[in-house]
Order: sequence, then C-alpha cells, then structure tokens
Amino acid sequence: MTCIISFTNANPNKKENGFIYAPPFLDIVTNPGKIIIPWVIEGPATLYPGIITFAIQFYHLSKTYNGKTVEQYE
Repeated sequence: MTCIISFTNANPNKKENGFIYAPPFLDIVTNPGKIIIPWVIEGPATLYPGIITFAIQFYHLSKTYNGKTVEQYE
C-alpha cells in the first residue's frame, strides 16, 4: 500500500493550486490499528499563512505477469 497527499496552500489569489506530496513510507507497526504518515510541511504548503486543505489517497499496487495479477508491496 502507498499513498499521496494532495493539497492546496492558502494563496489568496489561487493562482498556485493543487500540489502533491508522496510520503516516503507508511508506519503501520508503531501504533496497531493506526497508520502514521510522515509529512514534512514545507515548500509550497508554507508559502502563505492560513489554512492548508488536503486529502490523502491510498493505493494498492499490483502488477500483471502472463495474465496473473501479483501483489506488489514496497
């Protein structure tokens, strides 16, 4: 499983809109039943003071070899 974080910063002009951050890993071991996602909030997210709007999307990766689907984990 992997994920991406899609976000918009607090730019009042909305000329810069729609950024993506790919977390380097997901921690599912430290706190059972929870997913810890590291996100260093910097760069485009901190250009303007205000509220950051974000969504987290999870993906399950797989590949197909010779007509068979093989699960792929990182």
